[in-house]
Amino acid sequence: MGFLYSPLSLWVALGGWLAAAAVLGWVLWKKPFLKLNTDGLQHLWLSTVVTLSVLWAFDLWVQDGAVLHLLGATLLVTLFGWCLALVGSCVVIGLVALILGTPWQGVGMTMLALGIIPVLVSALVQALMAARLPDKRMSFVLGHGVFTSLIAVLASSGSVLAGHFLLRDISWNMVDTSFFTDTLVLAIGEAVFTGAMTAIIAVYKPAWMKTFDKRLNRIDR
Repeated sequence: MGFLYSPLSLWVALGGWLAAAAVLGWVLWKKPFLKLNTDGLQHLWLSTVVTLSVLWAFDLWVQDGAVLHLLGATLLVTLFGWCLALVGSCVVIGLVALILGTPWQGVGMTMLALGIIPVLVSALVQALMAARLPDKRMSFVLGHGVFTSLIAVLASSGSVLAGHFLLRDISWNMVDTSFFTDTLVLAIGEAVFTGAMTAIIAVYKPAWMKTFDKRLNRIDR
């Protein structure tokens, strides 16, 4: 899933890079790293980015240009808020592209589809649920951990598919059905992984979670 190995025209590649750089520039202008005001949070952010980069080594090729990965975007949003999550996701993709030696043309589009979109979708869904769900630990884990990550993967997958349709002139009959089944399996796997990590951290280290922090005193222990 993504565009790391997809043949893209020069204008599409440059457009992807410019769009990703614009979003990253806007986020960095908000000075998100000021939130990492302790060594513990700094180490947590760096270790999470490195761990997700390693997890990207476990990929699944579905068809030409489509590779499935665990994203980790929702977990990043839950831990650090959407600004740091967006930077972290893009750093993960940049590291993976550098390590694997992928063509530069697809990196910008991949940052948009697999980094920026799932982070923004996760932040939006979590904000809606925080306003409506009760302040209970179980609802937090199921909502922010399981449901949000499921929606984020499906949104990311849909953006990749739409991008291939629009930018590579691919029609429906050219899409292998395994793309949809594997995407569903990946979404379920991401939901289980993120839900489990959210549950563990919510019990043992709830202060690590920025989206959990403001409700910490009201949450049912």
